[in-house]
Amino acid sequence: MKFFLFLFLLGTSSLATGQEYSWDPNLTQHQRQFANDLSKPWPEISTATPAQAFESLRPLILDDGPSKQLLETATQTLNAHGIKDVSEIIKYCKDGDQFGASGYFDQSGDTIAARISIPGVPVQAWSAADQAKMKSAYSVKIMKFPFMEILAVSTSPEICIKKGETIRAAYDVFVHELVHFLFRDIFSDVESKFAGKFEKDILEFEIMRPGGEFQAFVTAIGAEIRLLKKMGITNPNATRPNFSNEGEILDPAPLKSELISSYKPYYENPETQLQQEEDRKSAVAWRLEFLKNFVAPYLNTLNNPKLKTELQIEIKKVEALL
Repeated sequence: MKFFLFLFLLGTSSLATGQEYSWDPNLTQHQRQFANDLSKPWPEISTATPAQAFESLRPLILDDGPSKQLLETATQTLNAHGIKDVSEIIKYCKDGDQFGASGYFDQSGDTIAARISIPGVPVQAWSAADQAKMKSAYSVKIMKFPFMEILAVSTSPEICIKKGETIRAAYDVFVHELVHFLFRDIFSDVESKFAGKFEKDILEFEIMRPGGEFQAFVTAIGAEIRLLKKMGITNPNATRPNFSNEGEILDPAPLKSELISSYKPYYENPETQLQQEEDRKSAVAWRLEFLKNFVAPYLNTLNNPKLKTELQIEIKKVEALL
């Protein structure tokens, strides 16, 4: 699933106008040079690989306490999955990709197999092909439902940043997308679909969930404000009065309202809603088919009327989700 970032929400273009921010009258040469460097294009060298280009962002990250902590956590997480450094998951956005977004986080979770699971009965091992997919996947989850287990695997995470952004904007994008990577459970949506769950207010749920847009924007805006302060701006929260000059959110309501307004056209689009409902029903139907075509015949080989009755009850429950 991809999570887009359109930088107009962060207000990063406002510095160029010079109308909202006030510069320290005693600006040092270092601060002037720092501000000038941040306005350079990313990557500075057009032929640089994404991993090489990331090195211009690393000092900014390491110089900001909260961002440094995120980077360290991400590194530990990636190390556990055989990826040595965050730079390895940085990609350039392709031309015209994702509606011209300045960046996005991309990682998908997909189901690949299912097996019968009955208390007291040994489960069948996953096939050799499934085990090979598990080995090559970034992460694996076995989702447990009555009478069955569903095997899901995920792709490796990617953070895309659009070429041609300023170094400052690329830094904002990275921090924002890193929050999606660290805090959003890539398997939760898959599991919810097979469980037949749907959120009554999907718009607010998606924005406010762990690793959702609210958390990502709060984190990135905080990093942006602290960066502006280092540049010599005396009112770094000028375009974000609901944040302190240290980048801490003081009133979440304005940002929440802004995000709901911005993402409303997507989540309340009839086509989007129809696709989400079709995906949910498809997952539930697949689960129902497995219960009828695989679990039921297997139970017929067992002398256990109680299990048969329980299966029929479960089948009716799943049918009611369609």
